[in-house]
Amino acid sequence: MENTNKSGLPVAIIGVVLLAAIGIGGWFLLKGKPGSEPGTPTPTPKNTVPANAPPGGNPTWSLGPSNAAVTVEEFADFQCPTCAQMHPKVKELRAALGDRVRIVFRQFPLTQVHQWGYDAACAAEAAGLQGKFWEMQNMLFTNQQSWSNSPDARKLFAEYAKTLGLDVNKFSDDMIGLQVKNKVDADMQRGRAFNVNSTPSFYINNKPLGQNLDQLRAMVEAELKKLEEANQPQSNSNTANANTANANSNK
Repeated sequence: MENTNKSGLPVAIIGVVLLAAIGIGGWFLLKGKPGSEPGTPTPTPKNTVPANAPPGGNPTWSLGPSNAAVTVEEFADFQCPTCAQMHPKVKELRAALGDRVRIVFRQFPLTQVHQWGYDAACAAEAAGLQGKFWEMQNMLFTNQQSWSNSPDARKLFAEYAKTLGLDVNKFSDDMIGLQVKNKVDADMQRGRAFNVNSTPSFYINNKPLGQNLDQLRAMVEAELKKLEEANQPQSNSNTANANTANANSNK
């Protein structure tokens, strides 16, 4: 009797554990996987652009009309080698598509990895205060290797300002001034809201390009084609309505 009781006890325990496991498994089958219940919010994709993102620095540096069919917004770091490589491609895009596309440039210096990135952004903004932002932007990207490896990049920035015919003293003061700093910081705040974590980062009509930088022009042209096709039926309808109105007026 004593031996029988001892050997039966583990069997009873195993049985209870099995019943509990079956019960829990059945509950999950009925309930569904955790997080799949109706009403559970879907995680926000990393590169989704929030509707309430900060506007960025004012004025906005842009080329092309504000009502262009496609807006390409670039977040860039002047000391980023890939940004320098993309610079001529962006210029080609603008030259090829003209006013059908608007190019917006945003400052996003990667301060943790690029020693002079923030100063270069300030240099471009300081030049912008004298009407030469795009000229300085081009000069910074074109001469990136020279000033990136310089022990005193600010000295070279001042030389670029002189080459562009700027008031160098004003340029130097503006480059370290609060107005310029606030402008750069405002662009960076917008970039963070866009979840930018690398440069260059491009957004086409607020949709992230991703890592397919070589496909920039192709994706812009695809967006233009899609918009044109979407507007085509409306245009045909408007033409038909106009023809009907003319026919009625001639009766």
